[in-house]
Amino acid sequence: MDLKILAQNLRRLRAAKGISQKDLAESAGISLPAIKNLEGCKVEPRMNTLQSIAAALDVRLQEL
Repeated sequence: MDLKILAQNLRRLRAAKGISQKDLAESAGISLPAIKNLEGCKVEPRMNTLQSIAAALDVRLQEL
């Protein structure tokens, strides 16, 4: 998994929905530091984390 592409897509999709990192974290049921780490390319996420984020953004997992 390319973390840079994931981070770019996550920021782009979140911005397109007009939601903050905090709002995304709350909607996805994960912590704000986790979202910040993903967007900062600092961690490789688990599959269930990606699924939660995709559901919160209302996109397919492949779009991340």
